[in-house]
Amino acid sequence: MTKQEIDRLATYNMERGKGLIHTPEYDERMRALQEEYNKQEGNAMSTETTAEYEDAEVERIAENTGLDEDVVKAGLAAGVDEGDLEEAYQGTFTSDKEFALDMVENMGSMKDGNEWPYTCINWEWAADELMMDYVEQDGYYFRVM
Repeated sequence: MTKQEIDRLATYNMERGKGLIHTPEYDERMRALQEEYNKQEGNAMSTETTAEYEDAEVERIAENTGLDEDVVKAGLAAGVDEGDLEEAYQGTFTSDKEFALDMVENMGSMKDGNEWPYTCINWEWAADELMMDYVEQDGYYFRVM
């Protein structure tokens, strides 16, 4: 990615954070750019981080935290600091949308997801917004610390 693309994406994310609405076409272009950025950053971090931790260390961290070794590996690959794994781990989900729905249910904000206004919510968009503060690795979700 070019610096200009990264700057454009940062501006877009800042604008969305402030509530600015863009055209669906522009949103889609930025979503694709965000995915490209995430893949680049995630792959570089994943390779580096995984190389740093041997199986014995992963086993030790799993024992100390009480987390499954697969969760520990995913967290480390996602760039979560060893000391933050327990607090950052949010669970296992099949999609960002499923994660967003679970978060709303756990907050007690949703009484019955089959009633208005919940049937009118764009859960993919809500999930995109939520993922600004979370990271997913192999179906495991972590809060960015």
